[in-house]
Amino acid sequence: MTSNALNQLKIDLTGLAKGLLPSDCEQRDNSYDEDNWKECVKGYIVLSHAAFENYLEQVAKELLINAYSHVKNTNQPNNVLVSLVLSYRIHWPSADVTCNECFGEIVVTCET
Repeated sequence: MTSNALNQLKIDLTGLAKGLLPSDCEQRDNSYDEDNWKECVKGYIVLSHAAFENYLEQVAKELLINAYSHVKNTNQPNNVLVSLVLSYRIHWPSADVTCNECFGEIVVTCET
């Protein structure tokens, strides 16, 4: 299931390393600019973080698609979707009674 996403992550990280990190030859060169090296490493860290985050999103998406298909076919809830709903409910923002719109739906308020 996740092997495609993992393979893509490996490709992305390898490409970033080749493109941003100094080669062994460059590191041994005494005239190599250390400030440039630091900036390249910082760029690698930021972009590799983004690549890993994308990997996690792809894995989660696959899990949810498969879980939804299972529920649709069997009409039985499963742990993946139940966990998602419970997690979302736990972190659901508390109601704002001063707000006239909530999550894109108009909220009808009654005045007493």
